[in-house]
Amino acid sequence: MKLYFAGADASLVPLLREEGVRRVLMTTLDAGLTVAPTWHVGSPLRFAEEYARLSSYVAVGGLAARAKDPHLWREIHRAWPALAHRRVHLFGVGATRILRKVRPCSIDMTGWLFAANHGEVYTLTRWPHLRNLDVSPTSSDFSHATVAPLLAEMRHFGSTWTELSTDVFARYRYNVRVLLEVERRLNAREVAQCSETT
Repeated sequence: MKLYFAGADASLVPLLREEGVRRVLMTTLDAGLTVAPTWHVGSPLRFAEEYARLSSYVAVGGLAARAKDPHLWREIHRAWPALAHRRVHLFGVGATRILRKVRPCSIDMTGWLFAANHGEVYTLTRWPHLRNLDVSPTSSDFSHATVAPLLAEMRHFGSTWTELSTDVFARYRYNVRVLLEVERRLNAREVAQCSETT
């Protein structure tokens, strides 16, 4: 097992600026740690290029705070040619529109936890879009058009509306099942694309 340490966290970037983040990276590399250098969205492209030269595993950060930014894809797309030949980890991304385009090696996201804590579950009823819906008893997220597909999806994943609307741990489990299905669908799509090109 190889333990990778992430580069400086995005919360430090305003304090350090990217040059400072680079210095933290070089210090950790000099100390002998295996680091996944982290290029932050909006930073100069030269840092993404340098990090890709330094490591076979590169991370992209600064994404979670901009998750709803319609220009986020443009920012990732700008750096992707420098990073695509490396294993790439995306911090804080769950947007399937981005995952379907860039195909990272790994991602992390905590939105599923926050959603569950606030009475929400993820749903694939509008695939390829992953979205969350409030399932609390006082929710106004539903119409006749959304209820039937969501109930069918709940049955498919072995849950009930009552369970999900009252139990945070049931929402955790449900969101994990939905995310595993997202992973399966994205990987199946990749296998199908690879088969078409061979």
